[in-house]
Amino acid sequence: MADFSGMMSVDIHSWNTITILSHQGYSFLVTVLFGFAVGWSYTQPFSKTALFIYIMCTLGMFACVYSGYQLVFS
Repeated sequence: MADFSGMMSVDIHSWNTITILSHQGYSFLVTVLFGFAVGWSYTQPFSKTALFIYIMCTLGMFACVYSGYQLVFS
């Protein structure tokens, strides 16, 4: 999703590389947090730490979606 919205925003607008790469950094953050969430859910699925990781993953996903929206539609 981050690559696609980054490519679309470059085609529509003349954004600099830093702006595009920061959006793709949110996507990488979501990937890393999701990896931790999957690994942690197998060991301790209902712990407070697992809930914290799930919430951080969701917030990272929303940040990625919001920055992609801003890149394409701003």
